[in-house]
Amino acid sequence: MCSGGPAGEQDTAGHRGKTTLVNYILSENHGKKIAVVENEFGEVGIDDALVMQAQEEIFEMNNGCVCCTGLADPAPVLQTFFVDDDLQESFQLDALITVVDAKHILQHLDEAKPEGVENESVEQIAFADRILLNKTDLVEAEEQAAIKSRIKAINKFAEVIECSYGRVPLQQLLGIQAFSLDRVLAVEPDFLEDKEHEHDSSISSVGIEREGLCDMALLQQWLGGLLREQGADLFRSKGVLAVQGSDDR
Repeated sequence: MCSGGPAGEQDTAGHRGKTTLVNYILSENHGKKIAVVENEFGEVGIDDALVMQAQEEIFEMNNGCVCCTGLADPAPVLQTFFVDDDLQESFQLDALITVVDAKHILQHLDEAKPEGVENESVEQIAFADRILLNKTDLVEAEEQAAIKSRIKAINKFAEVIECSYGRVPLQQLLGIQAFSLDRVLAVEPDFLEDKEHEHDSSISSVGIEREGLCDMALLQQWLGGLLREQGADLFRSKGVLAVQGSDDR
């Protein structure tokens, strides 16, 4: 993650705990210099505003292709480290870490996709060098075992670490030298070839911007209904709010 050294890549789609994990990494006293590059999908990029617990600067590329943000196939992001000579000379890809939402992952794995479009969750797990099974506090032990079995059926090599709120000892995330190009080529033999990728048109984004203060009770009521009805179909849900009666955001 530091210039001239190993670079970590973190994958998968929203509300699985990635921003919480990034904030945890940035705010811990580990003595490392961290750079965060965010390729945002959608018209409203807010991750730079959410990652505010440390002094590091976020470089955010807005309106990214959904495929190249890592929200779908992580391969285009990984390829960047091998198709650019300067990057190859300056950085070592340390690991692809996939964060899995234990509450909804089975629904995502079973989701039917149009012909020619890969299942995003399957791709992200298949490419992972290490998998954080997050939000394990929301599922029973029997379901956790079933989830781990499904994950291992997709990727038998990656270590699966169970956690809540993304809390994992940093020595299990940074400087682990887990990435293997040979293993990636076994999953996708044409990984290093320059080719066009399929866009999943079923993935879209909605951004809401408004002036004024937010009524937290009404917002929580609305979000609760949205999650009950559409929770399995939400890849990302986050925002920055000015809350009525609070100086915090």
